[in-house]
Amino acid sequence: MKLKFMAVVIPILLVGAVTTRADAPDNTFKKADGRMYCDANPGQPACHGHRTLTITLDPGKTIDRSYHQASQKCCGGNENGNGANTDIPAGVYVEFTGGSEGEWGIFNIRLVADSSNVGDDGVVRAWTIEADTYCGPTGRVGGGGCNVNGYAWVKQKDK
Repeated sequence: MKLKFMAVVIPILLVGAVTTRADAPDNTFKKADGRMYCDANPGQPACHGHRTLTITLDPGKTIDRSYHQASQKCCGGNENGNGANTDIPAGVYVEFTGGSEGEWGIFNIRLVADSSNVGDDGVVRAWTIEADTYCGPTGRVGGGGCNVNGYAWVKQKDK
């Protein structure tokens, strides 16, 4: 019986570990620099922030705005009752995860052109992905803190 249990549980754990790694759907996506991050330790105030990630498109590329990721669940954590989704801008792919204690969220995601980085052809080359983040540690005595991570990519296509 113990051997059967291990044969079922170990593959599930291995598959779960692979699915938590942030990665784009295919190689036409370019990853933004950095990550959105927010954390709060037990007994400390919640983390509220406005985070930004920057990306410069490859030469000869533009954003493929025909790509639309479905809206994503904005929030998580064992004390979170918010079942809301957050809309993702056209041409952007995001992944976010957080810890199980307390509550966390990434929402109000926007794609903003960097007007200081425009090519000779008039096409914007650099972009900023903005979002608001929240992380509140558990209110439970002896409970843990919380954290949230967000990663973003832009889908590129030839001009």
